[in-house]
Amino acid sequence: MLNYHKPFSTLYYKVCNTELKTPYTIYHFTAYKFERNSRCTVFNEFITNVKYSEDEKKIFSSIYHKTWNIYKLFTILYNDRLTKKMTLYSCSRDLNFEPMSNIKDKYKFSFSQKNKIYTFTVKDMIRIIKNGLLNHDHYFSDPKIAKNPYNNVVLSKTILYNFYFYLLNSNILIPECLRRFFKAGFVCRKFFRDNQFYLREQIINNYTSELTHDELYEEIILLLRSLKVNMYIHIDYSKMHVIEKCEKIFICYLHTQYNLSNESKHYYSRKMNHLIKAIMNSDNMFGRVMVKKRYNKEEYPHWNYKYHNLLDPIIPKFDSLDEIYHFMEHGTILMNDDNEDSDDDEDEEPRDISPLPRNSARQIMESLMNQIEETLHTELDIDN
Repeated sequence: MLNYHKPFSTLYYKVCNTELKTPYTIYHFTAYKFERNSRCTVFNEFITNVKYSEDEKKIFSSIYHKTWNIYKLFTILYNDRLTKKMTLYSCSRDLNFEPMSNIKDKYKFSFSQKNKIYTFTVKDMIRIIKNGLLNHDHYFSDPKIAKNPYNNVVLSKTILYNFYFYLLNSNILIPECLRRFFKAGFVCRKFFRDNQFYLREQIINNYTSELTHDELYEEIILLLRSLKVNMYIHIDYSKMHVIEKCEKIFICYLHTQYNLSNESKHYYSRKMNHLIKAIMNSDNMFGRVMVKKRYNKEEYPHWNYKYHNLLDPIIPKFDSLDEIYHFMEHGTILMNDDNEDSDDDEDEEPRDISPLPRNSARQIMESLMNQIEETLHTELDIDN
């Protein structure tokens, strides 16, 4: 069996020998219980047991409290000696590369791991713990306990409890994610069972922070094209402005696809439509570029393109911005790299899929109808 409190049981046995002249009494037998159970459990069982008299319970409680005081004293001395042997991990900047000297001591938290003392800011600690809890694989939650980024060692429950109570005593706002993790006893499985819907929403809300600006811009453009929004976004329009305006639309779309609650899906679907209408009604110049008569090619590199609107319905459905850019410039499909090695495609030119004008399409239809009529007349003449 596991030894819950071996040092405490050994110390308790020695106190019993000094306090009691007769060995092998009921108090000596409780030392064996301290080895295999928590001290609070053994104390409550002895005090609430009807077999023991009040005098025996008083003797046991005095021995127990004396042992506990000695144990605390040894613990304090041990921690003092241990901290003196520890070395400080020299780090002059936090994880955001800000000088640690500019941060107040109230917003710093220190803990020890492997005979070294590490100091983090409160924001860094919260971000490390939150990133571990919001770990996912394609929106399927897989919470994990955070690790120290300097030595890749998992943060123990003692460190997490100390950090939580440090925030509580310092009157620092505790995030909801950390509060729920504390209620689960800092156990990932229990935390996942109790907060599946909450975790999925938080993963979706924080998904955009995992993407770069170019990746997020591409996702937004492809989304607006799939929704067939009647909006104009010039190819030279500011990417950051598009991200600022349409990032919430992208998050709402993710909720409509991956949220676990059907009510939430309907709510975010209505919100997404409302945000799109708000952008179209509030800013008439959104997505448009004002070009001077004398413009520089460096400022407007795509001015000679055949198409300029990224959301133009004439552009076919593509899976990436590179294919859209190629079609806007050349009016042809960008060939895949896998087909470059084949012999049949070496001399083949890019296929032109630009839409035909209405007059040419009508002429083709008329010629086809004439050919059909001629074939019918020839067949009738042969039969006659």
